[in-house]
Amino acid sequence: MAKQQAVSRPKRKSDWTLVYADRAAEKGWRDLCAIQPGPCRTLYDRLEADPAAVDNPERHHQLKGSLGAVMVGGRTLTQWQYELGNGARVWYAVDPDRRTVHLTRSATAHPNETK
Repeated sequence: MAKQQAVSRPKRKSDWTLVYADRAAEKGWRDLCAIQPGPCRTLYDRLEADPAAVDNPERHHQLKGSLGAVMVGGRTLTQWQYELGNGARVWYAVDPDRRTVHLTRSATAHPNETK
């Protein structure tokens, strides 16, 4: 039998593209997915569909102050936070012109910057 290959997930034209802002964000996301795979999958689906849609503002909101914007690829973008639970947080920047979501930070514990 030939080696099995994973089936690619079809993209809708309305989907946003998720990318890592840097290696630290990639490592953090992988660590977080290992601990909370279900919530990470739910978050991925939400960000892919509409990263600015908020149904629970206590857990999902744009960051404030100096954390509210971040430079990614030479562009200043709004930065958001999503709380997965048990202190885990994902920060991401939204680029509406390119329909891209940049994962800027994924943490298995509450980041000190927002305490």
